[in-house]
Amino acid sequence: AVAMDMWPAFMSAAKQCIPQADIVHDKFHVSKYLGEAVDTVRKQEHRRLSQKGNSPLTGSKWAWLKSYPDGRSAEAVSFRALNQLNLKTSRAWTIKENFAQFWSYSYKGSAKRFFDAWSTNAMRSRLEPVKKVVKMLRRHETGLLNFSQHKISNACAEGFNSAIQLITATARGFRNFTNYRQGFCFIAASWIWIGREEKITVKLTKSPKEKAYICLFLQKHLLWMNAVLANASESWSENWVDIFPLVSPAAKATDTATAK
Repeated sequence: AVAMDMWPAFMSAAKQCIPQADIVHDKFHVSKYLGEAVDTVRKQEHRRLSQKGNSPLTGSKWAWLKSYPDGRSAEAVSFRALNQLNLKTSRAWTIKENFAQFWSYSYKGSAKRFFDAWSTNAMRSRLEPVKKVVKMLRRHETGLLNFSQHKISNACAEGFNSAIQLITATARGFRNFTNYRQGFCFIAASWIWIGREEKITVKLTKSPKEKAYICLFLQKHLLWMNAVLANASESWSENWVDIFPLVSPAAKATDTATAK
């Protein structure tokens, strides 16, 4: 299975290169589309209410883009009072929040029954931005239902993309691809250093064995990124494993033994 967003180019490439793999649509992008629909409804309603007089939606943009799982914080109490008003934005936000239950299903049949009921209810909301997103999700229903079976996302790829964007912004650009590639390898090697030496607290786990697995996970994706970048530039002749011995084969073997 391969996780991706709903861009047709990605889907066509996956079907051509790995036709046997299931396409799984990432839940981050689905949440993004639903959040944008809620924000669009808020803008339209705020504009309409402002023309009539005072709008209760003034300054509430970020409140509608959050979730309030505990419901007891001061921020949640303040939002509850706003959400109880008879607003179209409240209906859109409720539809968005209700969809979060979809990701908890482990069987396609249960996930499909929930999706059909949710999408039918959303289409009856008479909120055009929401209906537009629902129609898009219905076109990609197969990829959404595959999540219940595979439970994967493209969070790692998005993380690498964010790191590359940060490197580019920090350096204010690069003169050539070689410097660009070397800058990314330097940052990626520092991640391995942090994982091996435990210079920061890993909040996800306290087990040394699990930390070793995290280190191996980073190394695997680092090697994959090195292969991708090497194919993109034939002029690069140095071996980054020699430059960064922290991720050398010997270090990898040591981490494998530690994990076992």
